[in-house]
Amino acid sequence: MAYRSSAVAKSDSGGDLTATPAGSVANDYLSGFFSKDSTGQTIGAPSGWTMQYTGNPTIPDSQSFRYADKVATGSDSFTFTNNPANQSILICAAHSGRDTSATPTSFLTSTENTSTNASAITAGANGGTAASGDDLLAYFGTDGTSPGGVWSFNAASGPGAFTQRQNDSTTIWSSSSLSTLDNYGGGATGTVTETITLASGSAGWTAVIIAVKEAAGGAAARVPQSRPFPYKPGSPRGLR
Repeated sequence: MAYRSSAVAKSDSGGDLTATPAGSVANDYLSGFFSKDSTGQTIGAPSGWTMQYTGNPTIPDSQSFRYADKVATGSDSFTFTNNPANQSILICAAHSGRDTSATPTSFLTSTENTSTNASAITAGANGGTAASGDDLLAYFGTDGTSPGGVWSFNAASGPGAFTQRQNDSTTIWSSSSLSTLDNYGGGATGTVTETITLASGSAGWTAVIIAVKEAAGGAAARVPQSRPFPYKPGSPRGLR
């Protein structure tokens, strides 16, 4: 089991945002990545969620980033509170067949790049060491230096073939993406990279990379079945 679905919500005028992944059920792993223009913003996760990352880079422009997660109960809220009124974007995702313990992730790393990077940007984010069967999530967001356009993301690359799930922006200032890789074979992921482009302009960027553990017992389902020894001609049946 792996990536189930994701949803995006955005606003050019602030206000609470709700992004509900389709088909989410109890015991799914839920993730939410929030990006908002400017720092000093009040962003709150829904009830029952845990805020795992808070980023407030003040250069090259200024942006607020948040990452929160939870194990689904089946009656979950996906509404993040959001004040004051600024350009904001929220991506939420659900993964099935994941660990339901109090520590459902093998690692969660963040990378902030506060340089004034010209397009196209090669954004290389820190990964970590994953267990066999982990799902990898790669969230990226930009801190643009001008409102003249929105940024676009390629699918992440690194330890395997990621699939891009979301690539979206508000009218100006805030852009985010999500790529996933299901059932990673385990070990160090190395750097997870995305290419971020705009016709003109510059930006900093922030990334959060997560390895979500497989549900207990999931690995056993992938162990190859043993083959019987071949029959030895001339020996009694049953002897190998």
